[in-house]
Amino acid sequence: MCKMYKMVCMAAGAIRPRFALFVSQDDPALSLSKVIWGGVPRLGDIDPNLEPYRTGLERDRILVFDLTKLGVQGDNAHDRAFSDVTSVVGMIKQRLSEGQAMTDSGSTLSDKLEQATALGK
Repeated sequence: MCKMYKMVCMAAGAIRPRFALFVSQDDPALSLSKVIWGGVPRLGDIDPNLEPYRTGLERDRILVFDLTKLGVQGDNAHDRAFSDVTSVVGMIKQRLSEGQAMTDSGSTLSDKLEQATALGK
C-alpha cells in the first residue's frame, strides 16, 4: 500500500471514522503523478480488487468507490468524477442501499445524503 495511506490510517488510530476512497484507473492526472514519482502507484489509481490492496482495504474498513466502472469509451475520468456528480452520488446511494454501512453509529451516510439532497431541492 502507499506510504501516505499507511500514515493516515496509523495517525487516525484504531477507533477512527470510516474512510471512503474514490479510485479510477483511467485518470490522466493520476497517471501523470505516477510518472512524476518514478512509477510509484498512486492510491487513487489502484485496482481495489487486486492484492495486496483488497485485503488491506478490507482490514482497514475502507469503503471504495471505483469510478473506472462509470466510464464510457472516450470520456475523461477526471471530468467524470467531478462533472457527473449524479452518477457518483448514485453509485454511493446504490452501495448503501445494498447494505454497505458508512458508519457504525446512528445515522447512516444514506440518511445524510437523503437529507442533503432534500435541502438542495
